[in-house]
Amino acid sequence: RTGGFNVRHVALSPDGRRAYASNLGSGTLSVVDTASRKVLRQIKVGRYPKTVAVSPDGKRVYVANYVSHTVSVIDAESMSVIETIGGLKKKPSGLAVSADGNTLFVSGWDSNDLHILQRRAGGAK
Repeated sequence: RTGGFNVRHVALSPDGRRAYASNLGSGTLSVVDTASRKVLRQIKVGRYPKTVAVSPDGKRVYVANYVSHTVSVIDAESMSVIETIGGLKKKPSGLAVSADGNTLFVSGWDSNDLHILQRRAGGAK
């Protein structure tokens, strides 16, 4: 159990120690310790979080918030939202992070758009 409502998607940290599960109904991301199977934290993200992606270095977790039209950027160490990326067209639903971790790809469900977001100097994305 994730502690959230209506689990939608799960992604693993690169080392496999944490699982990140989006909870569509509660607007949260559950951080789960895979060894103990315990929920470490529930993080409030946007409305109807769907897809989750983890950066290759495991430092950032991205959550596509379908109804909020945003992406939440979570710092994996502090387990907190450090940025909310807005300005996306309708219903972001798909996420992918480039192998070097510097580019986030976000697809839109109803917009047929692909947003390509580059890391900002000193920022999350």
